[in-house]
Amino acid sequence: MKPLLLIGIVFAVAGCTSLKNDVQEARTPESVPVNLSLSLGGGEPLVKADVSQIKELAASPKFRGISSIRAIPFGDGASSLGGFRLLPGITDDEDSQASADGKTYHQGLIKNNHAHMYSGSNVALPVGTASLLVYGAAVREAAPSGPTDKHLNGSLLENGWAGDAIMKASDLTFSPDPMLSQETLKQEVDAISSGIADVLTGIVNASFQQHYYYEKGERNYTIRWEENLGSSILRRLFTEFTNGGQQVTGAGSNVAHLLSSLYQELLKYDSEDDTPFMLTEGGVDYPTYVDEGKTTAVSYGMLYNGLRDALKGQIDGLVTAGTLTKSNDNKLSFTDADYQDFPEKLGLPAGSAVLRYSNNIGFSPVTEGLDGVAAMDRFCYMPPLYYFVNSSLSTTTDKDIYKFYTYKSENWEAIRSQYRVGKKVEANTTSVAVDSPLQFAPGLMVVTVKSWSNHLSDNDGDAYSYCTAEGTNFPVTGIIVGSQFVQQFDFTPWKHPETGDLSDEYYLYDNLSSEVYLTTATSQELRTLVFPTPKNRDIYFFLELRNDSGKAFYGAEGIIPTDAYFYLAGTITCPDGERVFNNDTFITVNCVVNTLENAHISVPELGDPHMVMGVEANVNWIDSASSYVILD
Repeated sequence: MKPLLLIGIVFAVAGCTSLKNDVQEARTPESVPVNLSLSLGGGEPLVKADVSQIKELAASPKFRGISSIRAIPFGDGASSLGGFRLLPGITDDEDSQASADGKTYHQGLIKNNHAHMYSGSNVALPVGTASLLVYGAAVREAAPSGPTDKHLNGSLLENGWAGDAIMKASDLTFSPDPMLSQETLKQEVDAISSGIADVLTGIVNASFQQHYYYEKGERNYTIRWEENLGSSILRRLFTEFTNGGQQVTGAGSNVAHLLSSLYQELLKYDSEDDTPFMLTEGGVDYPTYVDEGKTTAVSYGMLYNGLRDALKGQIDGLVTAGTLTKSNDNKLSFTDADYQDFPEKLGLPAGSAVLRYSNNIGFSPVTEGLDGVAAMDRFCYMPPLYYFVNSSLSTTTDKDIYKFYTYKSENWEAIRSQYRVGKKVEANTTSVAVDSPLQFAPGLMVVTVKSWSNHLSDNDGDAYSYCTAEGTNFPVTGIIVGSQFVQQFDFTPWKHPETGDLSDEYYLYDNLSSEVYLTTATSQELRTLVFPTPKNRDIYFFLELRNDSGKAFYGAEGIIPTDAYFYLAGTITCPDGERVFNNDTFITVNCVVNTLENAHISVPELGDPHMVMGVEANVNWIDSASSYVILD
């Protein structure tokens, strides 16, 4: 499973010291150099594990380090005492040391007490500082820039940082990072969606014209694929190709599989033999037009075969033109990688790209959240792994406070108890401890999945038709979580100061690289980071799976082709007065799949009346997301 450590910056407000609404005079007080100490908590020989390591399910996960830390000093007012302080990162090597102020300091966490002390040469705090907002970005995992990096490390948008200027905590917000945040990306999506739709439209509008003689003369007979073809094979292929006028996947790889399936069906029949396409469930009618002086006879079989050849010719023409590439086993793919890998290449789930067929028009993209489909610009990346704390301070004038950190028997509370002088920075303060340990800004969602039976029914109405949930038939490829909103400084959902309204809702999409499959055995855990959610709000989510069973089946909106992605919806009921997701906490959601008849070919708008539940979610509520491991 991929590591999911995310980066970014978190914001909090001065903790135990309340921030009043009155605005402090805009001036920067005198600053004094201090030794500043932080803790990751855990006490004894334990320390919070990096969430990315938790997601890897490592046997002995280790703290990975924090790349940079920002600390905003506050006094007794609502405004900061100057701008933030940018502090060096904390390494993952507790034995790494550096010298400053005539002393040797650990660059990582100190063993056993899991604290970190910054020397006075690195930190100066204004006189009067009573609390700090501290934010730390976890070290990023190496990855190519763009969607790959953001899926791996997470991303969010930071708002309100004022550099060296005085700021208010209420000015700081964190926004989900939309996958289509740039106008150029939106234009690219529109162009590719329309291009894929045009390819399908050219095929579905194929026609065949037969010239023939009859008793009154001669004429041309034109047959189009969308015309009523009775119960012929071409009619079945048309229904499968257009999904009966319902939603059709617009993802490049899925469309390529759809084209391959059609092409291989067309190749099954010899163009010189009209029998296969003449056969119907109830027999076939032979309309024959004969003039005594002519020899032309026209049958449905002749017309159907001509149309079949026209369809095949249309696809062959796309191969000749370089739009499609055909393999030796007659499988088709888009030659342009931007088409073939759309929309996954942009970070989006395959089910966010949707097309719909209309008679006499062809295919067109479904955009802007129409037809109950989630709008593509609503999908966002997971939040990064941030540490933050909103805390009061303890101070001392002891110039040798560092000695307390080297005692292996000491924990953080024992160390902090040595800061006995006061709760504010004074002119003679030498060392400051941030009272509360750093905590995780996001929450953690842990998911397992299993099938109640290895035989799952679908939606075709045949009691004897079922899908087999075993082996690698149905890989779980992603998780989508709703109710992701802009966060305020303390990582709770932001509300408009005048209306009290939440921001626009986003759908978090985590594309998993782990090998997890839907079977009758409970899967290994899938883990994703999430933004804290509003109180008293039920949370909808989707499991993304792929149909690798080799058999198409019928879901909520029609056919789920082979190799296509599909989505099973679930809901988490919020306890009264609580939040489903909080920072520094996690819940386990055990999903049971009872049927595939509610499988969606696209991602519905969460909460849409047409959205049907596809999984039964059993939730275990856990008090804390913090995982502790031994540092040895």
